[in-house]
Amino acid sequence: MPFIEVHPLWKTYDSTIHIADKKDLPDELYELLEGKPETGYNKGFVTMVNPDTYREVFALWDLEPAECTPFLKFAFGQFIFFHHNEYKILDPVYNTISMAGKRDDLKFVMHILLSDEEGLKNAYFKSIYFSVVDKLGAPAPDECYAFVPALGLGGAAKKGNVKKTKLITELTILSQL
Repeated sequence: MPFIEVHPLWKTYDSTIHIADKKDLPDELYELLEGKPETGYNKGFVTMVNPDTYREVFALWDLEPAECTPFLKFAFGQFIFFHHNEYKILDPVYNTISMAGKRDDLKFVMHILLSDEEGLKNAYFKSIYFSVVDKLGAPAPDECYAFVPALGLGGAAKKGNVKKTKLITELTILSQL
């Protein structure tokens, strides 16, 4: 199912994405991003972000920021990014980085992996997100939702434990767990 059917357009932000150095990006990823606005989808559940704004967070996971091209951010701080000819997922909630696809797999990542309802509920906390977004408000591009206490500190993934916080603050904390 196409990404846009699962994650309908919600909001367009004022900032425009510019890729300063195309480097080794796949053409289809470059075309998806270059010159497009930062855009929120599915009531803020996922946001297409400017890679240059978020590259530095990858240093928290001992990755060279210049080698990472983050382009999608989920509400709980997960990033989909391109790194060393692979699409990867940074999951700060569980403090993991996993492979999502190879260089030519953007369509798979966007239209299969990120459109799988069961995966979205389990890996990205979609059900919890939609149970609290009306109360907390959608996170801005520089914000995320967080479980308090963090799951890595024994917290539970339930709606009563969710708060909205600054993304860089939460990622700094979670990267240390």
